[in-house]
Amino acid sequence: MSSLLALGAVALCLQGGTVSAEEFTIGVDLPLTGHFAKQGIGQQRGINIAVEAFKEASGGKDSIKLITIDNESQPAKSVAAVEKLASQGVVAITGGYGSNVVGPASEAANKLQVPYVSSGAIANSLTKRGLKYYFQILNTDGYSKPVIELIRSLKVKTVSLVYSTAESTSQLAKDAQKGLSDAGMKVFMHEYEPSTTNFTPIVNKVRLQDKPDILLMVGYQNEEIGILRATKLLKPKLKAVVGTYEVAVPEMVTENPDLVQNVFGLSLLSFPAEFPTPDGKKFAAIHRTLYPKQDFGYIEEYGYAGAKVVFDAILKATANGQKVTHDSLRDIIAKTDMDTVLGKIRFDAGGLNTEYMQHIGQIQGKKVVIVWPDDQATGKMVYPGLPW
Repeated sequence: MSSLLALGAVALCLQGGTVSAEEFTIGVDLPLTGHFAKQGIGQQRGINIAVEAFKEASGGKDSIKLITIDNESQPAKSVAAVEKLASQGVVAITGGYGSNVVGPASEAANKLQVPYVSSGAIANSLTKRGLKYYFQILNTDGYSKPVIELIRSLKVKTVSLVYSTAESTSQLAKDAQKGLSDAGMKVFMHEYEPSTTNFTPIVNKVRLQDKPDILLMVGYQNEEIGILRATKLLKPKLKAVVGTYEVAVPEMVTENPDLVQNVFGLSLLSFPAEFPTPDGKKFAAIHRTLYPKQDFGYIEEYGYAGAKVVFDAILKATANGQKVTHDSLRDIIAKTDMDTVLGKIRFDAGGLNTEYMQHIGQIQGKKVVIVWPDDQATGKMVYPGLPW
């Protein structure tokens, strides 16, 4: 009798050639308040877009449930978020912004043996700690190489490099210093603490002592705005200003147009944005549906791509009849080889995506024009060119 009941249950589940749907719970560790709030909110939009893409890819059979915790941009609270998410039974965690925040959070996830895919940390050192369950879609080289190659192409002799002492920015600054020095340039280094709000003394040193051809800023958006304000006030004699994180982005065009004209910065997207790849077109289509009044941003692409790595692993596991567990997902994620809106994602033995590479954009009027690499350029650079 029990056998007949079991067969009947199977028949009901398989009726019409379908199996019962599953809901997979994913933890999201993000800074929705605090210093990195703008970045965290952008990543959150990207993760939501990835959820919709998963629904399409699964044919509506399975679903994703997100449990999101605000880490308030603080390392200790990010660790607490990871621990709480693990206790709530998530199969994986994604998100994170800032290497100094993601570092301890990923240690906690690894200790709990929960896969953590970071979409907002860049320090390569995070993947050299022997963490089996940590994966990182961004890397320092993907930021430093474009900056080095751009400045090399300008054929200048001197660069003043103003940088934050935070882990990721400090590593990026040192990589840029080495690359520029190896190319024969003299590099003046000026560090500041992340809590700095007055950049006039540093910029005054640049103006009076360094007298460089190029000012290179390696910091986060709020800090770079402060540096640009001081630069516009003091007007050092420069040929160009080059930024790194979130300078050549739409909100800087609309919110700070007087500060950013002709400024170069890392940017995967032109503005207005163009999406030539299949995954880019999918990202854009869902973005327009979910956020019709929101400009595209590459921080959203980060959140989307990091979540997509996790969701693609779930799709592969279910397609192969595997049970979705921490270990099964970890093993599939480690073998990731996929094309995304960010480009190729493929992890090395330490969990670092070695394929990631940024572009260089320049703000020209109300547009962000991609000017490097040449094969991705959407226009010609203005050089020499300054915001004033």
